[in-house]
Amino acid sequence: MKKIIIPFSLILIVVSCTKDFPELAIEGCLDSTAINYNSNANIDDGSCCFDIFLFGCTDPNANNYNSNACFDDGSCTYPYADVKFFGYDSYGDKWNGATFTITDDSGTEIITGDGTGYWDSEDKEFEVSFTLPTGCYDLVVTGGSYPSEVSFDLIIPTPFQTLASGGPGNYNNICINLK
Repeated sequence: MKKIIIPFSLILIVVSCTKDFPELAIEGCLDSTAINYNSNANIDDGSCCFDIFLFGCTDPNANNYNSNACFDDGSCTYPYADVKFFGYDSYGDKWNGATFTITDDSGTEIITGDGTGYWDSEDKEFEVSFTLPTGCYDLVVTGGSYPSEVSFDLIIPTPFQTLASGGPGNYNNICINLK
């Protein structure tokens, strides 16, 4: 019996690929003498602070935004609120004619509805989101055919605040004064 030896060689080829990726834009303070210096930043956003005692509202969306403040002191006030109305039906057959209406302090209707288009798959709950300016409002929730099944919550989700909650009725002087 003859043995046959077949020589073979394994050649490993390593291919290197390089691609130039654009530098990730990171905004921040580029001045190393500032108290909020960001060593990772590559775009100066004008936020450098040099005074550790400069407190104020640092949210540019707030009524009282202070562009000179280095630290937020929780004093921000806002011209509007993101509001959510949750309607509930304990039986699971929607509101059967019940409605909600929010009016401002002059009686102008802001929003009205019965949940149409917003009910969950079990017809037990709906949610409507909208924005209200700072001010006072009245809410009317009617009972429809089965008032004992109807309830609601009117809230501001962030920071969480319940504005009104309950069943059918008139809820007057619901004020939004955000701080």
